[in-house]
Amino acid sequence: MEADDQAIQTILMGLPEDIYAVVDREKAKLFNEWEMFTSTEGESIDYHRFAKTMNDFAKNKHYPEPISSNLKFLNNLQPKWKRSVTIVHQVKDLYKVNYTQLYDFLKMNQEETQLLIAQKEKAMIQLQAKEFDLMDATADYEEIKEVNVNSILMDNVKQASTSSTHNNKALV
Repeated sequence: MEADDQAIQTILMGLPEDIYAVVDREKAKLFNEWEMFTSTEGESIDYHRFAKTMNDFAKNKHYPEPISSNLKFLNNLQPKWKRSVTIVHQVKDLYKVNYTQLYDFLKMNQEETQLLIAQKEKAMIQLQAKEFDLMDATADYEEIKEVNVNSILMDNVKQASTSSTHNNKALV
C-alpha cells in the first residue's frame, strides 16, 4: 500500500499547477449546471438531464447535500406531479433520502396520477359531447324556426295574392 501511496504522491508532485484549476473549473461547471437545472415543458419524470448531472457529481466525488438535491428535484417537477410532491413532503424525511428514492416513490404513484388524468380527460370529452349535442339541437331549432317563418311568410304572400285578385275582379 505504501508503494501505491508513494507512486500517487510522485505523480501528483509532477503535475503542473494548472491541473488543479481545471479540476476546480469542472467542479464549478457541475455546480452551475445543477443550480440552473429546471424542467422543460412536457419533460417526463425520468429527468435524464438531472440524473446525468447527479452522476457527474458522483464521478467527480462531489456530493451536494441530500436535502438540496431532493428539493431541486421536487421543485422542478411538472405541474401534474405536484400532488405527489405534497405527499412526498408529508411522508418522507427529505434530509435522509436521496433523490433516487424520491423518484421511486413518485413512480409508484405514477399509475394513480395517470388514472386521475385519464378520468379528467374522459370527463372533458363527455362534456364536449354534451356541448356539441346542445349546439346541434340549437341549430336544429333555428332551422325549424326558419322553416316556420318561411311557411308563415308564404301563407301571407298567398293570401295577399288571392285577396288582391278577388279585389281586382270586383273592380273590373
